[in-house]
Amino acid sequence: MDKYDSLSRVNQIKAPTLIFVASDDKIIPVQNTQNLIDAFPSYQRTVTTIEDTNHNSISNNKQYAQALFDFFKM
Repeated sequence: MDKYDSLSRVNQIKAPTLIFVASDDKIIPVQNTQNLIDAFPSYQRTVTTIEDTNHNSISNNKQYAQALFDFFKM
């Protein structure tokens, strides 16, 4: 059982959703990330991949902050 079962909660989310992907994430398997992305309707999701980051360093990247700013500005 996945204690972080985000996938089962997708149908409860009605708001626009920003999904971050760390290009070098070794914590969350790529297939899990893709399954989550695919579970959201394309009109509801924004997917941002931050290159040269991992699960723990993604939020230190300037592109992360810019993506948050752009997402909430929309």
